[in-house]
Amino acid sequence: MEEKTFYYPENLQEKTIWFLWNIKDYAVMAGILVASIFSVLLTHTFLMFSLLVLYAFFTAKIKNGYSITKLLVLYGRFLITDKLIFKWR
Repeated sequence: MEEKTFYYPENLQEKTIWFLWNIKDYAVMAGILVASIFSVLLTHTFLMFSLLVLYAFFTAKIKNGYSITKLLVLYGRFLITDKLIFKWR
C-alpha cells in the first residue's frame, strides 16, 4: 500500500484573517457599524462608534491567539483568585 504524505500549515489553530480578528468578530463589528450609522443619522450621537472601537480593541488577537480580554481575565485570575503552585523538577 502506498504511503500518503499530507502537508499542513504550522499552526492549525489559527483561524484569523488579517491576523487580528476571526470572521465572527468581523460580523459583530459590521453589525455595530451599521447600528452606529443609524444612530448618527437618527439621534446625532456618536456613542455607538465608541462601542465599536472598544469591541475591536478587546477582541483583537495578539500573540498565541489570545485576545486582550482573555489576557486580562488570566492576569486577573493570577493576581486575585488563583493560588501559586510551584513544582520542583
